[in-house]
Amino acid sequence: MASTTGYGVASVAPLDDSGRSAGAQTTERVTLSAPLGCTETGVDAYHLAPGDPIELSADREQVVVSLGQTASPTLDETPVPPQCVGRVPPDHHCTLDSERAVTVVVVTPVASTDADAATPDPATVDLVAVEYRVPTTSEIATARLTAPLGCTGLKTNARVLEPGQAVPTHTEGRQEELFVPLNGPAGMVVADERIETPPGTVVRVPPETPRSAFNDGDSDARWVMFGAPPTGTPEEWDPGAEILD
Repeated sequence: MASTTGYGVASVAPLDDSGRSAGAQTTERVTLSAPLGCTETGVDAYHLAPGDPIELSADREQVVVSLGQTASPTLDETPVPPQCVGRVPPDHHCTLDSERAVTVVVVTPVASTDADAATPDPATVDLVAVEYRVPTTSEIATARLTAPLGCTGLKTNARVLEPGQAVPTHTEGRQEELFVPLNGPAGMVVADERIETPPGTVVRVPPETPRSAFNDGDSDARWVMFGAPPTGTPEEWDPGAEILD
């Protein structure tokens, strides 16, 4: 689904059934970069079948988000539970496996990663245990994940929206943004169009398009967001971002 209300295109990809064969006994990969219109990131969904691992290896870093509610895939021997984010450094051969069927999203920057600046081993961050702070730009509790994960080609953050909260409407300077809702009620307003984004979807928004995430439910909603290219420092937003309300 795409929105084209006078701005750049914003696209939504549902993942629960995207490309999945009924009763599949083998792991399936669905490439989402083209359907989402991505220019700065590669996005793949893997429907992992139990006991059918895949190898993740690229000259760029890869960030892994599990969309399962109970299953915990592993990067080598490191679990990536539903409320965790994992990162595979560039040029690192890593096995992604799961004992139960689960869907994971893997995000890769298009631009080459500075391998010398990258951490050499896979890393994970627990999104429940990580520290959330309220930034100066909004009242939304935010966890900066770029440095803890060791990302060099992507900005990675997580946010928790309490019932009734909304991210201020804003544009980015240069960053393409990807939004991955993990749990709770989730929705967005993109270029004045309301988009339902339940867990199990990925949303891509180009830099110039106004966007806001909101929670109009009665429980907390947790999101993971990616920005590329990674402009600014790991602890700041895209320097060209502009708040519109």
